[in-house]
Amino acid sequence: MDFFLEYQWELFVAAEVLSLISLLLFGYFRYFLGKPLTSTLFIFRFFRLSNSRSLTRFIFI
Repeated sequence: MDFFLEYQWELFVAAEVLSLISLLLFGYFRYFLGKPLTSTLFIFRFFRLSNSRSLTRFIFI
């Protein structure tokens, strides 16, 4: 638990960067490569990261 309290901002920034990358990969696979099934993987990763960030904010506030 001390790890999360000590590095909460670093973990938050990492989750933000990963969610941005997931959205960019979603758009790339969906619109430039025309692979909607593969792009679904990246949008679900984005939703999962968004949900995990909200849960960590709830726990630490």
